[in-house]
Amino acid sequence: MTWNWIFALWILLGSQLAFASQTSGADISVKLFRTLLNSTGYPNFVFSPYAVRYALGLAAFGAKGKTQRQLGKTPDSWTVKKYRFQVASRLWIQSGIPIFETFMEMCDKNFGARPWFVDFTKSPDFLTSRVNGWMEEKTSGQIREFMKDDSFPSSLKMFLSAAIYFKGDWMKPFDESYSKISNFFLNSGEIQKTSFLRMTGNFNFYENSQIQFLEIPYQDGDMAFVVILPDKKQSLKKLEDLIKSDALDYWISQLSLKPVQVSLPKFEIDSASDLIEPLKSLGIVDAFSEQDADFSAMTDSRNLYLGTLKHKASISLTESGTEGGGGMGYGNQSRSVASAPWVFEANRPFFFGVRYRPSNTFILMGRFSQPVGGKPIASFKAEYSG
Repeated sequence: MTWNWIFALWILLGSQLAFASQTSGADISVKLFRTLLNSTGYPNFVFSPYAVRYALGLAAFGAKGKTQRQLGKTPDSWTVKKYRFQVASRLWIQSGIPIFETFMEMCDKNFGARPWFVDFTKSPDFLTSRVNGWMEEKTSGQIREFMKDDSFPSSLKMFLSAAIYFKGDWMKPFDESYSKISNFFLNSGEIQKTSFLRMTGNFNFYENSQIQFLEIPYQDGDMAFVVILPDKKQSLKKLEDLIKSDALDYWISQLSLKPVQVSLPKFEIDSASDLIEPLKSLGIVDAFSEQDADFSAMTDSRNLYLGTLKHKASISLTESGTEGGGGMGYGNQSRSVASAPWVFEANRPFFFGVRYRPSNTFILMGRFSQPVGGKPIASFKAEYSG
């Protein structure tokens, strides 16, 4: 009998995707992000490379040979005490299937969660309640509906659940009294009203003829929210074509402290995507093949493989900080919106991310190109093409 492994991945925020391959982790993070953008076509999209890497790392503990090399290793452990950063992952296995004790111990040591044995032939609502209850407990109540009743077919033998929750408070909160309703210029050439966060202060900033790059730190400055805004004559699509690991590294190296007048739209984004085909396109193939998958570090069975791998991420941007249910400035900042030599007005589609500065790893990448909940009020002539 074939053993199907359903890999369900729900991300509420989460760093750099790095597989054991010739390509760097940062490069694969960007490539996977670009692949997902092209496959989804969503105007607003968020993705957590760190959470994907973390989850695949757990699967890699049970793999051998080429399957393990493609999946890669777990991410380096790092803890930021001033942020709410919680990772919850667990392997759920059909009762009666023999699993090596060494694998059980490695899961416990490296992920803090030994595999749990359940009976998938029982009622789906019972299994859903058990899984969701555990995820809610591990994420301080932030994940309440991780799975649905129809996620557990009776033929299921094993699935992996993974969740990451991150909440970051700005080093200096935006003053809500300075938030303002203003125009956001859509890709379509239409204008939509939305609420903007506003502040003037000293921020890490870089500008060239194509982009503006702003970095706004959380609390102690190790974690930062990144926004890359294309020039008014350039579309978001052209900007996304420019975003590669070497470009990101260069732009980051050019950041310097400058007085900047900042205006950012408030937003909430919730995204879901299937990662099997995008990962296959990047060379992670064997784990999803019934014939080629090798999970013999977990069990004697040779017909265990990853059948489904789903990813979901969400984020909200508010005056107090960034909160993911599913993850700002340097120096002395003024809460008023006064004049400054540099103006960063994110009133058109942009790329964003959450970066862990000490290791230059992105725990989050995303695009924002359309406010939700409002209707276009006017049209304008776009200055770019494509």
